[in-house]
Amino acid sequence: MIIKKDSKIVKAKVERKSIALKAKKESSDEECPTFGSEDEEYAMAVRDFKKFFKRRECPKPPKDKNQRVFVGGSWSDSDEEDDEKVKDETCLVAHASRKQAHASHKAKNVVSTTRCLELLHMDLFGPSVIRSYGGNSYTLVIVDDYSRYTWTRFLKDKTEAFNQFKIFSRKIQNQLGCLIVSTRTDYGREFDNEVQFREFYNANGITHNFSAPRTPQSNGVVERKNRTLQEMSRTMLNEQSLPQKFWCNAVDTSTYMINRILIRAVLGKTPYELLSGRKPTLDYFKVFGSKCFILNTKDYLTKFDPKSYECVFLGYSQNSKAYIVLNKHTKKVKESLKVAFDETPPPSKTSPLVDDDLDEEEAIKAIEKKT
Repeated sequence: MIIKKDSKIVKAKVERKSIALKAKKESSDEECPTFGSEDEEYAMAVRDFKKFFKRRECPKPPKDKNQRVFVGGSWSDSDEEDDEKVKDETCLVAHASRKQAHASHKAKNVVSTTRCLELLHMDLFGPSVIRSYGGNSYTLVIVDDYSRYTWTRFLKDKTEAFNQFKIFSRKIQNQLGCLIVSTRTDYGREFDNEVQFREFYNANGITHNFSAPRTPQSNGVVERKNRTLQEMSRTMLNEQSLPQKFWCNAVDTSTYMINRILIRAVLGKTPYELLSGRKPTLDYFKVFGSKCFILNTKDYLTKFDPKSYECVFLGYSQNSKAYIVLNKHTKKVKESLKVAFDETPPPSKTSPLVDDDLDEEEAIKAIEKKT
């Protein structure tokens, strides 16, 4: 009912304007180029109609008779003018809050760096609810912007991030023969630290870039890598029904595989090839959590001692050419090259339908359907 009354009022206003325009047209000898056509009258009427209903949508601020209003940076006692100003400002605020949204961050198809270690993306993920086999709760992820090569370092506490990065930076600069130019992180306390990171960066001439506050998309390279590593590790652990305390081994193995399998789409090479200059070999890759056997290397073996123990494959060694396995007999994680893998496929989880379990009539029907 209110909308109908409002529309009638607006229509009456439009009619009065059109009558006034016609009277002006008849009284004046000269033609009026601005308001002479019916299309312009219709446009004015539609504009007034929209303005009216836009104001109807905006909420009215509560106000007492004796209350002063703060408008335009000053207090005022007038009523009608202040009401109009408050309505206009309220409409603008409501319109802005209704239209405000997160800014989009589109992916770049151009490589912004020219060599390795020119820009490193760093981030932490954790803490994990269950501590790892070695007592770690956090993971420091470092991604090279040019090659997308990824390094992971496991921490027991956030405060270890600086020491781990300090050791990593020295090793990788000596290994590749080039210097780190800049790094990009968020504003976490472990990175935004004047005593540790800032002094180290100033001493070594490294530029420290930060992503915008509350905008993880600004550091999206390492944020997406974190998600990929977590999803891969979770799938590997659940598929083999391994305890969650081996999540460090799963993350380490996922990183090892990503560096040698995924191809940098823009450059058409794997991260390992871009970093080291040679293609990786994949012949020694095995299924995570698969059954294997390790050679029993005791100093003294009797005639009936087992020559090998059953183990679970947990990944690849970073420091030597060896596999990492969990010895089921000793319950310890070891590195060894003398590992024999059981390549037989695992049995299917769903048992097939056997004709012996059916009645004779149902068995005949099943045979007929097969033929």
